[in-house]
Amino acid sequence: MEKILAELINSLTNDQFLEFYEKVKKEAELIKKQKRLNEIDQKFRDKGIKCPNCKSYHCVKNGHNPEGKQKYLCKKCRASFDAFRHHFTY
Repeated sequence: MEKILAELINSLTNDQFLEFYEKVKKEAELIKKQKRLNEIDQKFRDKGIKCPNCKSYHCVKNGHNPEGKQKYLCKKCRASFDAFRHHFTY
């Protein structure tokens, strides 16, 4: 497979190669982003923290409420909630 790919790349013009490179670079960035989101998802899934609005585990810490309890922000629906009572703060 590597040999076929190398032959294909060598057959491209400079402009075609640059266009191909940019597409591969963009796809690699999307794969890295999805991998990181999956890691975050698993972390919150393990803790049992999910968005009460959309049921997604794609959440991040988002400060503390006035009582000092951790707040979370859902990266999918943008809802902010308190993980202990699972109620929305916004």
